[in-house]
Order: sequence, then structure tokens, then C-alpha cells
Amino acid sequence: MIFQMMRFLTLLILTFLSLSCFAQQWYQVDTHTFIIAPPKNIAQLQANQAVITGTDCAAIINAHGDFTVLEQTINQIKKRLSVPVCYLISTGSSHDEILGIALLQHAFPAAKWIAPDYVKENIQLYQNAYRQKIDHYSRSYSVSAQRKKALNEQETAHWQKRLHTAKQRITYWQSLNIPLPQGKVTLVQLGQNTLEITPAVAASAGDLFIFNQKNGGLFGGANLDPIPYVTHNSISQWHNTLVSLKQRNEVVWLLPSHGKPYQRDELTKPVAFLHAIMTFGLDQEPSVPAALRTMYKNDVAEQQKLQLLFNLALKHTQSMPTSTISTYKHAHRNTLALHE
Repeated sequence: MIFQMMRFLTLLILTFLSLSCFAQQWYQVDTHTFIIAPPKNIAQLQANQAVITGTDCAAIINAHGDFTVLEQTINQIKKRLSVPVCYLISTGSSHDEILGIALLQHAFPAAKWIAPDYVKENIQLYQNAYRQKIDHYSRSYSVSAQRKKALNEQETAHWQKRLHTAKQRITYWQSLNIPLPQGKVTLVQLGQNTLEITPAVAASAGDLFIFNQKNGGLFGGANLDPIPYVTHNSISQWHNTLVSLKQRNEVVWLLPSHGKPYQRDELTKPVAFLHAIMTFGLDQEPSVPAALRTMYKNDVAEQQKLQLLFNLALKHTQSMPTSTISTYKHAHRNTLALHE
């Protein structure tokens, strides 16, 4: 019983306390570009972030829902940067991508937040989601505080300090709100470094692509994940967006939410994945086509999640009208053989 209680307290504490084993990895692409990536063992639970600097100021691209890690990242950014943060940019509109903005905005109050139009139009949804997240933390803390009473004196002293830290964090997070993003922004000037911002139809209800003219990098978050995480049935629009992107010669490399940066030619993978979903027969067994497996054969991590995300995408396709699927297949009948 005591062991189970200690394990419960440990799980709660891990939510609130910074542990070195969860430290983010910083990678410098060039003088003005930094990628902040989670360690490999939790790479699918946290999203990549990027920091782009200029002579005047810096932009932080994307956030995630792990508040404790995000606080570590904020501290690291403040120590590393010699220019102020003037922009916070969200590439998507999923809750995980947006909720952490509350912490970033409080840490960098002068920064302007740029997000897809959908976020601004539905800001109350995110405010509610933020409150629910903090309420969940509060309930977990209350349960843990009650269970602590059953521990002996030595064990109680051991956990009291950590519970106190957790309580302080919750109180701080409760004081924050999701801010209101800026209106339409197409260019961001950082000082001898310009970012182009383009709306996209891709992974979520509203998306943005961020292009760095200086080094040809495109930051697109979940829109560019090598294996698309499909949560809607607008798959054909997402597919077309990536096909068009693949034709942009000025784009040299891309940064997804999950995984390493990759070259533009490797967009062939997510394009083929979405194409395979759209052209999959409703009477077929839900297994990944051999040609698609071959495309991902060199990445063990991707191989492991390929079938899972393929099945998830098929479920969303099944909610589409049959006429939509037939129209897509007819329009692409000359290219089907390339992906079989």
C-alpha cells in the first residue's frame, strides 16, 4: 500500500519538477537558427521548437503542453539570447501547441503572438482548455496531499518540499491566461533576417508555414511530420498543400514537430502517406502498403508507428463521403501506380 502511494506521489512530482533526464537538446543550425528538441525517449510527447534571431530581436516558433519543460526552455532562452524576444509564432491550432503560449507570453510580455486565424476566432475554446488543464493539476495535487498523510514521518518530510514546489507552480499557472494573437501578419523583421508567414491547409483547423529567407528553412510543425498524424478528414487538401510545397525551390530544409529536420525532397514520404490513405480501398485489409513501408524502412522509430498512424488516418477517411473519395481517385488515376 505504501509502495503504491509513493509511486502515485512520484508520478505527480514528475509532472512539476525539472529533472535533468528530461532536459531539452539545443542544436545550432547557423548563427541565427536554433532548434530545441526533446530527448529521444519522449520525442513523440513533446514538439520541436525553434528560435530565430536577427540583429534586433528574436522569434520563438511553437510551444507545447509540457509546462515544466517549457519553463526550463524559457530560462535557457533568456540565458542564451543577447537580443529580446519580439515574436511568438504558432504553426498550428491544436491545443497542445497553443496552451504553452500562456507561459511564453508571460515570460516575454513585449512579444507579439502570431497564430492561425482559427485560434483568434476561437480563443475562448483555448481559454477553457487551459483552465481545464490547470484544474486537472490542482485535483491531482489535492489527492496527493491527502495520500501523503498515510506516510511515516521520514517519508513525509521527503515529499513535503516537493509538494510545496508543485503547489507554487500550480498557483503561478493559475494566474495566467491565453493571450489574444495578432491579426494577419505576412512578414516578420528581426533585423537583417526576415521570416515569411503563409497560411496553410494542413494538419489542424488552422495552420501556418514560417519561411526563413536567410537559410531556406521552413518551419511547419505537425504539418510537416514525416508520418502525418491525421485528426480530420480534409486529407486531400493537406496532400495538395505538401505537393505544392515540394515544388518551392527556395525551400532547402524543413523542421517538423516530431523528428529531425529533413530536405525538401523527403516530402515524398508524407505526400505518399496521404496519397495512400486517399486511394485506399474500403474493402482492403487495413495494412500499410508495401511500397509505403519501403519508403520508411531506414528509420526504426517511424517503422514502429507507421501502422498505428495509418490506421488512425483510415478512420478519418471512412467518415468522408464516398463521392469525395471516388473523385480523388479519378483525378489521380494516372499517378496511382507510383504509390502501389
